[in-house]
Amino acid sequence: MKCPKCGEEMADDMGICPYCGYVASQTDNIEKETNEMMKKMQVDNSKTSNNVAKFIVRALVICFAFIVLYNYSTICSYEKYFREL
Repeated sequence: MKCPKCGEEMADDMGICPYCGYVASQTDNIEKETNEMMKKMQVDNSKTSNNVAKFIVRALVICFAFIVLYNYSTICSYEKYFREL
């Protein structure tokens, strides 16, 4: 973890910063854990958003493919009908 006073890296289990002498309290550890949880939640939310966007794109591609195939089959049936006349 980083020392809140000087910003230098210090071990998580150290209670005192070896660089500036800052005494880490239980509050600092809780704040660190809260920040880590918030970062994880933000990453999870962005993954969910990406999954939703991918799903929508895939659904649109499938719908477009069905429309094209339907129109193609309709055109083919009209051509067959007009040939018989």
